Amino acid sequence: MALSAKKVYGLAMAAARRHDRAYVHVCLMEDDGPLMEAMAANRYAIGETTFLERTAEWIAQRRTGRLQDEDLDLPRRTVSLEEIDGAVAHHYRVDAGLRSAHGRRVGSAKSVAVELAAQRADLSGRAIGEH
Repeated sequence: MALSAKKVYGLAMAAARRHDRAYVHVCLMEDDGPLMEAMAANRYAIGETTFLERTAEWIAQRRTGRLQDEDLDLPRRTVSLEEIDGAVAHHYRVDAGLRSAHGRRVGSAKSVAVELAAQRADLSGRAIGEH
């Protein structure tokens, strides 16, 4: 007796649901500590040290600096606040020391510097504000 395609599909779906339930159950019951540690160690890969190094190298080679890269969660070059200050001061032709001026005396230059720091300095908002 042959099974109809509809019956085979129904059996396959039932098996898939059982497997999915088992997977979710294991995920809920297992200790997340080791996984969380591995994720904290490297945000791009989980594995042996050599694998992590190869992955980091591969990602660095793939970065092109093009607009399309912004959609990817690729490692970005961290920029110091001093570099940002210097670049913004040069571009806007203002004194880099004016970055700490309150109010709108520096205008767009300060807004751009703060936005660049938030995106590229890898610092908290508090640290950027204190700078």
